[in-house]
Amino acid sequence: MTENNNVTRTEFDTISAIVTRTIREHPSLSRRLDLMMDLEYTHQCIPMDLDQFLNFDAGNFNHDIGGIVANFNRETLKMDNCFVPRCALPEQASS
Repeated sequence: MTENNNVTRTEFDTISAIVTRTIREHPSLSRRLDLMMDLEYTHQCIPMDLDQFLNFDAGNFNHDIGGIVANFNRETLKMDNCFVPRCALPEQASS
């Protein structure tokens, strides 16, 4: 887990499962630690329904993982280009 971690153990386990699915479906995104950190920080700045994310169909899953990989800014720890994952909790999606 990251140093400034605000995710629960259950959330961490679900994020780990999302990363495992990502690597299985997209071998080119095989940097597990980078994906873990990106998803943890994304969840901290845009709370997501992680179970929904994990169980998304391929199209929605690919939209969210691709958008996070492409738009999460590791310097600011924020999302660029106004990207909001489809699995964002409703109060986040409407912000």
